[in-house]
Amino acid sequence: EDLLKGVEELINKPILDGKCPGVYATLFKGEEVLLEKGVGQYKVGYGPPTLDTSFRIASCTKSFTITALLILRDRGALDLNQSITDFVEEYRFSQISTFKLIPTVGQLAAMSSGLPSDDPWADRQESISGQALREIVSRGVHTTSNPGAIYQYSNLGFALLGLVIERASGNDFREFVTDEILKPLGMSSSGFDKELFSSDRLAVGYRKTGDSWI
Repeated sequence: EDLLKGVEELINKPILDGKCPGVYATLFKGEEVLLEKGVGQYKVGYGPPTLDTSFRIASCTKSFTITALLILRDRGALDLNQSITDFVEEYRFSQISTFKLIPTVGQLAAMSSGLPSDDPWADRQESISGQALREIVSRGVHTTSNPGAIYQYSNLGFALLGLVIERASGNDFREFVTDEILKPLGMSSSGFDKELFSSDRLAVGYRKTGDSWI
């Protein structure tokens, strides 16, 4: 009871502190659900989020990218030690890059490809096509270390893994993840397009300006 009370306080805290408009949380012990709670608003002017509310998961999508990659590895469709250029032949280095060793698929997956952290630039590229991404890297990528040397959080690296998955599977990345991961697991409330869900189920993202959510 003390544990559940403490968890409930943690769920309430970001709402009371004005850190975010709404939270939904579930606490598990094995397969037993100990606590489910939605607090705040899933969009301003509406009620708290529920079990059926769909949130944007953003970079948690990277977990699905890695899962898809390992599915293809286990099927023999790719090797994590292959160079990225086996799948993205357009990969080039910029003229100002001191480090010019081609990373492997595994190094991209481990965030140790030599590519630097790229927020918020990468956030503005999310809607581009695979061909547009290939054109970007064909103009030369900037590196700040040799592959395998250090950890650097690279969204570009994971976008390249999406191209690896498409080349190795012969399918669109989103279709592969949907058919091979989401559907087999019964994850019918997850998807890549907000149009799949009714507007009254979608949590809205906000930023704080003064005392208002925008």
